[in-house]
Amino acid sequence: DIFLTSKLWNNHHSKDSVKPAVQKILKDLKVQHLDLLLIHWPVTGNVGPSVQPTVKETWQAMEELVSEGLVHSIGVSNF
Repeated sequence: DIFLTSKLWNNHHSKDSVKPAVQKILKDLKVQHLDLLLIHWPVTGNVGPSVQPTVKETWQAMEELVSEGLVHSIGVSNF
């Protein structure tokens, strides 16, 4: 068995960007799901006093992918 992990890049943290980014990953890898999806970095590249979109927004969008079966588990990297 192979345990397949991928990371969500910084410019795909918004609620509306998470699912399309993962769908592209799935298509590129020719698989139906990921075993683990990680938030790559706790930053998004925005300049300002706070991280926008928030990590919470990104996490909630990733939780929806778990509910849909596109991703089995979610986590963080480089935090």
